[in-house]
Amino acid sequence: MGYCRRLLREERSVLAEIGVHVGFQCAVGMNGRVWVDAGEMDKTILVARAVKEAEGLDEEQARKLVRGLVLKSQQG
Repeated sequence: MGYCRRLLREERSVLAEIGVHVGFQCAVGMNGRVWVDAGEMDKTILVARAVKEAEGLDEEQARKLVRGLVLKSQQG
């Protein structure tokens, strides 16, 4: 639940970084649930994976994670 609060509060959260690379819609609930829709299944999975894997990372680590996931998805 703390991670959900952090996602909602921080302007430079992992959601902001993902938004630089992928257009998506997201709803973050205070019950710990995160809903994501990026229009295409592979992009939705990318966003969901980034959100999940960024938990516990600081801002710079989350940025690197997102860039790596985006790069990997573009390669194949």
